[in-house]
Amino acid sequence: MQRMNIRRHIIHCERRAFERYDELSIKDIAPAIISKIHRGEGEFVKRQSNSKTLWRVTVNQKSYKVVYDKNTKCLVTFLPDDASKSRERAETCGEFAC
Repeated sequence: MQRMNIRRHIIHCERRAFERYDELSIKDIAPAIISKIHRGEGEFVKRQSNSKTLWRVTVNQKSYKVVYDKNTKCLVTFLPDDASKSRERAETCGEFAC
């Protein structure tokens, strides 16, 4: 089951990295991001749950906002830099578009 989740995370990450950061492949940057998180070189933003944490990590002079899952030891998704602003907007507007 965990292997299936890891594969899902990888596919989702690849799609979001391309969509939000124009990264064609995360094979080069994902291991660098994960190792920086393990070494504590990334900026911890917040804890989303017991297993998922939000980080801001810089690799090759480019800053990425990512969600890391400590159970699977892999990235869950790449978030846009303005994710907190859109979340605040969604909380303010509720289910209606502003």
